[in-house]
Amino acid sequence: MMRSDLVCADHVTSAVAVALRQTRRRAGLTLEELSRRTGIQPPILSRIESGRSETSIRIAIGFARAVGIDPRDVLLAVADFVEAQERAEVA
Repeated sequence: MMRSDLVCADHVTSAVAVALRQTRRRAGLTLEELSRRTGIQPPILSRIESGRSETSIRIAIGFARAVGIDPRDVLLAVADFVEAQERAEVA
């Protein structure tokens, strides 16, 4: 695999942060409510949503389920964001 085929880790972290934050807000949930639903402490959720901490697929799936959406929608949003970031770098 060539370097150009690899996805930049910073793009993925940013994309996950944006997707999860937007998903939570659209669901009308506070970090505290999401914490109760997922069992993840609010400070950890905040770091994930701000892009200061990476997360796992398992947590992203749990997050999606906690707000009542299909986990595939979160992953698609992440992929779309990463592609947009990479296109912006090329332009």
